Amino acid sequence: MRLVAKLWTWYAHAAGILLIAVAASFAILQTFAHDGPVVEVLEGPDNVSSTVPYKGTLTYRLSTRRNASCPGTVISSFSYQGGGAPVSVTLSRPILPTEIRRSNDFTVHLQLPEHVHPGIWLYRSIVDSACPTYARQDVVAQFQFTVIDDVD
Repeated sequence: MRLVAKLWTWYAHAAGILLIAVAASFAILQTFAHDGPVVEVLEGPDNVSSTVPYKGTLTYRLSTRRNASCPGTVISSFSYQGGGAPVSVTLSRPILPTEIRRSNDFTVHLQLPEHVHPGIWLYRSIVDSACPTYARQDVVAQFQFTVIDDVD
């Protein structure tokens, strides 16, 4: 009987210490967690290609600041705005290590996918960040552009 009481005491102490450690860890992580955007747009998008030939290259300039160094994915979506059946084309790629820096001024050159046919399209670029204590999606560019028939 004394052995059971002693084992129970050890178990209760270990469980209490573990519970306190988990609560303290959670509080520390929440204290240092960032609740704003991971990627903040400083300027742009500028110099947007308002008219792009079919299967051509969409370009725009952007200036961003990173508030946290988190890995993630860049998601580019194209939504057809010309009426009729809704068409949406989505591309994604991992964030490159060279892109994770405090500030970044760059020009995006994006080859249009085959399914982005002539007409008016809404382009949207999102950075999907997977930080240790939270996940966040930041819209870094959104604008309309027109795809025209490639006249050769």
